[in-house]
Amino acid sequence: MAVGEADRIRSHTPEAINAEIDHCVAARIEDFATRSSAEIDAQIARLDRTWGLDRVAVTFLSGVALVCSAAAYRLGPAWLLGTGVATLSLLRYAVSGSGPGLVRLRRMGLRTRREIECERCALKALRGDFELVTSARSPIAQAGNALQAALR
Repeated sequence: MAVGEADRIRSHTPEAINAEIDHCVAARIEDFATRSSAEIDAQIARLDRTWGLDRVAVTFLSGVALVCSAAAYRLGPAWLLGTGVATLSLLRYAVSGSGPGLVRLRRMGLRTRREIECERCALKALRGDFELVTSARSPIAQAGNALQAALR
């Protein structure tokens, strides 16, 4: 995988969990190799709606900060501790890709957006989206077909 968000998160995840996630993706791709184009289309649509780990973590931690801020307003300043912990966790996650609960979320099967996109791309290849790219005769036609396949 390219250096970036996925590697940051994967580097803070135990190798056994990364391997399990990779194995599940490979098994799904093998399963879809024998399925119809309509079933592949449906799986790609599901992947398009799937939240990546970043989105889940940021939504959860910002929700905790919001709830704790409201509780501090209504119930007292002690709740500001929760706001502080949540925002510090957000900062740590943004800077390093690590944070409390990351391993638990990965163990539950949550994937990075890059991991989801890899599965999506493999399904598109199974569906035949990239055949026009290699069969085009000119580089301009290949580029146009590549863009169409990527957008599909």
